[in-house]
Amino acid sequence: GTDANMCAIRMCRIATGRMKIAKASGSYHGTADVLLVGSTILRDPAQWAPPGLLTGADQGVVEIPFNDPDGAEAILERNAADIAAVLIEPVQGSAGMIEATGEYLQRLRDVTTKLGIILIFDEVVTFPVAYGGAQTHFGVMPDLTVMGKVIGGGLPCSAVGGRADLMDLMEPDAHDGQSPMNPMATFGGNQIAMAAGIACLEKLTPQEHDRINALGIKIMEGIDELGRRYDIPLHSSGLGHLIGLHWGPERVVDFRTRLLDDREKVVNIMMALVNEDIYQTYTGMFLLSTAIGEPEVDHFMTTFEKCLHTLGYVS
Repeated sequence: GTDANMCAIRMCRIATGRMKIAKASGSYHGTADVLLVGSTILRDPAQWAPPGLLTGADQGVVEIPFNDPDGAEAILERNAADIAAVLIEPVQGSAGMIEATGEYLQRLRDVTTKLGIILIFDEVVTFPVAYGGAQTHFGVMPDLTVMGKVIGGGLPCSAVGGRADLMDLMEPDAHDGQSPMNPMATFGGNQIAMAAGIACLEKLTPQEHDRINALGIKIMEGIDELGRRYDIPLHSSGLGHLIGLHWGPERVVDFRTRLLDDREKVVNIMMALVNEDIYQTYTGMFLLSTAIGEPEVDHFMTTFEKCLHTLGYVS
């Protein structure tokens, strides 16, 4: 994903002659210098950039609020002359599976078109939410799409695709034999990864997307119901089978509300689930695979409630 985002950003800089990118507060797009700049839950929220970045890297990013169409538009209009691209996750993954609103994504589409800014959807995490990715789900078409993880069928793979004029920046025949951009990758187009990816995508039919998304919705509704039943500030976020777990006074819809989470309680719940043989990360995020069915979801919800009792969070 990092490689693909770096490739997409460079394409946008070449195409526009502008050097900055805009991305949302709380976002995560990889480990390149320019991608690490900005507010994030992965370090102290007050730290704009981690140590070790190239001098000036922190000047290459403009941050916009997530799920605030008016606020984002105002910032983009003020900085339009410098911004090559807006890089956005339709569902913020590392921030806690926070779904963008359709209004927010559509406004970004409209504003970037008006200002001559290239719109990139980072679908490394969100591509599996629909047959055609989150952009199909929301009905909003970006200029470029970045993908990874799932399209490799478990093997390393990423991709960038989009508008022909942008993709042609890597096509020598479109530029008298010398393309403006020449991406290099030791494992680019690796045949084993491509074969695994094709096999995986062939199994991810529209019907299978619908099935696992329904299971994800069942889990989110179950988590929310536990919060109501026990009168605790427990709730979920997400889209389809991308699920976030939160313990906070407000529903998490952006970076501000995400910072209100009691992360100790979330981590404890996740570790309690591991002790019950339900494996996931400690970060409060769940992703379902096609191996999961109704029995596994029912077992998960029963175990989840048991963990709340084990930890003494409910009586």
